[in-house]
Amino acid sequence: MKNRLISLILSLLLAAGMGCIPVLAADTAVITDRDVEFAEISNLGDLVGGIGGLDAEDMSVELSENTDDRSFTFTPYESKTIHTLSFELYPTSDFTSMGFYVRGSIFFFNRRTINAADLNMDTWNEISVRVSVEQTMEIYINGSLRYEMSDQKVNDSNEASLRMAVAGTGTGVRGYMHNPHYTVEMPLPDGYTPPSISIACETEKVTESEAAVISADVSVHERVSSVEFFVDGESVSVDTQAPYELSHIFAPGEYEVYAIVTDNYNSSAQSNTITVNSLADTRPRIETSLVDGESYERSTITAATVTVRMSEATLAEGHLSVDGTRFASLTGTENTIDLSGLSMGAHDISIYAENNLGESAVLELSITVVRTLEAVVYSNTYENSANVGSATNSRGYIRYETINPEFGNSVLLGCDGENDVSLEGPWVSIPLSNCNTRVVLEFDMYVERMDGTMFAMFATAANNRSTLFQLRDSRMYSPDNSQNCAFSDKTWHHVILDLDMKENTYDMHVDGTLGIEAAEIKCPEGSSANWIRMISQLYGVPNNFFALDNMTVTTYSDVPYIYKITSPNGFGDNIVSAKDNTFTAYFNAPLAEVSVYASKFSVAGAEVVDAVYNAADTSITIELAEPLKEGSYQLVTAENLVIGSGELYEEKLYARFQVAYVPITASDAAVSESGVFSAVLNNGGTSACDVYVLMNMYQDNVLTGRSVRRITLRPGENTISQAMEGYSAGATVRAAVWDSIQNPYCILLCENNAS
Repeated sequence: MKNRLISLILSLLLAAGMGCIPVLAADTAVITDRDVEFAEISNLGDLVGGIGGLDAEDMSVELSENTDDRSFTFTPYESKTIHTLSFELYPTSDFTSMGFYVRGSIFFFNRRTINAADLNMDTWNEISVRVSVEQTMEIYINGSLRYEMSDQKVNDSNEASLRMAVAGTGTGVRGYMHNPHYTVEMPLPDGYTPPSISIACETEKVTESEAAVISADVSVHERVSSVEFFVDGESVSVDTQAPYELSHIFAPGEYEVYAIVTDNYNSSAQSNTITVNSLADTRPRIETSLVDGESYERSTITAATVTVRMSEATLAEGHLSVDGTRFASLTGTENTIDLSGLSMGAHDISIYAENNLGESAVLELSITVVRTLEAVVYSNTYENSANVGSATNSRGYIRYETINPEFGNSVLLGCDGENDVSLEGPWVSIPLSNCNTRVVLEFDMYVERMDGTMFAMFATAANNRSTLFQLRDSRMYSPDNSQNCAFSDKTWHHVILDLDMKENTYDMHVDGTLGIEAAEIKCPEGSSANWIRMISQLYGVPNNFFALDNMTVTTYSDVPYIYKITSPNGFGDNIVSAKDNTFTAYFNAPLAEVSVYASKFSVAGAEVVDAVYNAADTSITIELAEPLKEGSYQLVTAENLVIGSGELYEEKLYARFQVAYVPITASDAAVSESGVFSAVLNNGGTSACDVYVLMNMYQDNVLTGRSVRRITLRPGENTISQAMEGYSAGATVRAAVWDSIQNPYCILLCENNAS
C-alpha cells in the first residue's frame, strides 16, 4: 500500500507537468531521474514544433503507422528496481489505441493497451508507465491509475525494454509525443545505513614533480557507486572501483581536498577536509614531444620539442644525443630540436639536463624513422633499372665510383658538415631506345640548404641539350638557370618525376601532391644514343648539402620488353656485403614474383659455384669457390640472364664492386703556417688502396684556391705531405682526406694546425 501511495504521488506530479523527483520515503531511493532524448526511443517519426498549443520551438515527435514497435531500454534493470517512463501524448482523430509491453531477454510480458476512450482527443495527455522488475506494470493517465497487471513470467536477464505500438484508422500521423522523462527507483534494504567516507594523504612529502596519493576509506563497499574527489572545491577525479584514491600532481602551494561518496541508492556523504602542502622541486624534469617506441615519417619529423621544468633553479647544461653521439644542446627551458636529418631506421634518443645546483636528469627513449610514402605501383611492363652511375668530377677532387640508391648509399656531398664542391655532381642517366617511352623516376630527397638549381633534360650522345626543365619554386622554368629551388630545407621529400614522351607530358609529384604539369616535350629523334639526364646536383653555389635515397627508375615502351637488369656505362650496383665465399649484389627490380636464370655467371678471378635471386629484397647472392682479394675491384657478368618470364634475353649484367672495405685511420694531421698539409695515414688492410687529399684556401671566407691529389696507401703507416699551390700568407687552409671508394667517406678534416 505504501508503494502504491508513492506511485500515486509520482503520477500526480507528472499530471501537474513536473518530472519525477527523488521520493522522500524512508524505504525508497531514486537512483535515476532525467529527461529522455528522442533518439533514445527507436522508430519515432519526424521532429515537429508548436503542436497542440506548444511554442513553436517546443519540439515533439510524430507517432505514425509503423510496422516496428517503439522501444526504450531500461537501465539498470536489476532486482527490485522500479522503472517509470512518462511522456505527454497528443492523439489525433486517426488514433485508436496504444499498446505497451515489456520485452525481456527471450519473451514478452505485461501486455496492456490504452484506447481512445481513455484519453482526451486533440489535446495533451499525461502518460506514465511504471514497471517493476518483479513483473508488475501500472499505467497512469492524467494522474490516475488506469491499468494494473502482474505477469508470472520471470525475466532471466538484467536487460529489458518497454515496447510501444500505436494503432489507428488512417495512414497518417496518429499522435505526437512530447517531454519524455525516465525515473528509476530502488527500495532500500532492511537495516539500510547511508555511506560514510574519510580521506588521508598517503604521500609523506608532496612535491610538484610527483603525484600525491589521497586515499578514501568508505563504508559499505559493496554498495558504493562512486567516489568523487575535490581540490579547492573543483572536481578533479571520479573513482568507481576500490581502492578509491586520487593520484594528483599539485603545483607548489596549499590546497584543501575532500571527497563525496555515492552509493547504489543515490545516497551520498562528504568526507573530512585535509590540507595538502606541495613543495617546489628544484630537480630538472624533462618532457619531450617524442614518444618512446613511436615511428615517425621522414618527411614530417622536422622538429622535436624538449621542455626542462624546475623550480627555484636554472638550467646549467643540457643536450640531446642520438645513437650515443651528441646531437644538439639545450639552451633553456623550452627547446626546439631539428631532427629532419635523421636517417631511416631505429634511433636511441637520450636527453640530459643539469641545473645550477648540480642536480641532473636523463630521459631515454627509442624512435624509428620510416619512409613517408609507398612507392607508386605501375602495371606497365618493367624494362630496366638504372643507377646513379659513376661520376668523376672534371677536376677530380670528389670521386663517385657507384652509388646504390635503393639500399642506403645516398648521393651525399659534404665533409664534416661542410661542402666545398661547387661543380656539377652525379647524374641519373637513362638511355632511350625511342621517343615513345615513358620514364618514371622516384626518389627521396633531403635538402640541408637549397641555394642552387636542379634540372632534368633530354640530350644526345654528344651532350647537346634538346629540352631543359628547371625545378624551382615548385614550378618548371625553361631555359633560364634560375636559382633558389623551393624544396623546403632541412627535411626529406618524396619526389616522383613522370615523363611520357608519347603523350608529351611531364608531371612532378612532391610528397604526394602534383606540383608541376608540363607539355610540349621535345625528344631528340633520329639517334640510337638518346638519353635523359634526370637529376643534376646543385652547382655554382658552395656549402650545399644534398642527398638522394631510395631511388628507382622505371621505363615503359610500346615494345613488350623481357624483364632485364642493365646498367649504363658498364657499371652496376655497389656490393652491399662480401663475406667469406659469398657476396650479394642488389638490383632495383621490384617485381612481386620473379625467378632468375643465367646460362653463365662469371666473376673475374673467381669461380662461381651458385647464384640465387631473392625477390623479397631483390638481391642476387653469388657463391664463390674461393674468397676474393681484400679491397679489390671485380667485374661480375651474367650471360643469357632472364629475370621473370618470357623469352631468353641475351644481355650481360655488369656489376663492379669492392669486395671489402679497407680500414684507414689518421694521426698527427696538421697544416703548417706555410700551407703544407701533413699526416700519418694507416692502411689497416692487406693490400694497397687510394685516397684523395683535398685542400681549399680562403681569404676572408672566400674560396681563392684548391689543390687535389690522389695518393696510394700501402698496408701499414704512410706519411704524406702536400703543399697548397699558390699559398698566400695569412690565408686559411682547410685540408681533408677522402676515401672516395667508401660512399665516399671523409677520414679527417684539419685547418691551420688544428686537427
